[in-house]
Amino acid sequence: MKPKVYIYGLCDVFYDGYYIKGLNEIFENIQFSVSKFPDFAQGTFAFIIEEDNGGVQNLIIDSKDSSQIDKKALEWCSVYGKANYNIENLETSDKAKIIAIGPSFGIQIWNLLETVYHLILNFIRFRDSISHKREFMANYWRQYKRFALKKYKNDLSSGNYVFFMNSIWKQEPETNKNRALFIESCKDNTNVSFEGGFAARKDGNNLGLDALVYSERISLAVYLKKIKKICLRL
Repeated sequence: MKPKVYIYGLCDVFYDGYYIKGLNEIFENIQFSVSKFPDFAQGTFAFIIEEDNGGVQNLIIDSKDSSQIDKKALEWCSVYGKANYNIENLETSDKAKIIAIGPSFGIQIWNLLETVYHLILNFIRFRDSISHKREFMANYWRQYKRFALKKYKNDLSSGNYVFFMNSIWKQEPETNKNRALFIESCKDNTNVSFEGGFAARKDGNNLGLDALVYSERISLAVYLKKIKKICLRL
């Protein structure tokens, strides 16, 4: 008998596709479920591994930008993987469950037919639990519009070229400040061929950083091509 894996059916398949792919590479018997989980917020990436010997592991992967910890998820799980957190803000009793994980990004895990199949099936199965139905459906389409992981392969860097494109976060002034400093430093460095800046906010409020906003909107394909050209030895 092989281990069974249950993924919380209201997870964000766009942003958490990276982890869904990893589970599919390791385990054969994977199902989406809601009934096996507490009433988690939509977008929570929780999964259960039922071992051959009867053991059960409850796991959370929290890849959200915020450093906040979902206390309900933390209480439920055996291990809580967190991409961004401040360990100093946690109670001592909570620290043992939390482990640092690396960054992730949205990837395509299903082709068009598979995307439609999983969307329709999961929407019908979990519709009574879905609080944001439009977002739930949109995330399946966003997943399909990304590149498969195999597209993110190494390439030769190009001289002293640096490309940097990032968002302006309304609630993270310190992050914006650090990113602005990096952009300005690259622009002032004559040894660097720099391209990029901040992506303009959709609401038009660039929080005083308009001078550092990149003038062009670029596709994901162009973004990936430019990222691959970055020289890592400045």
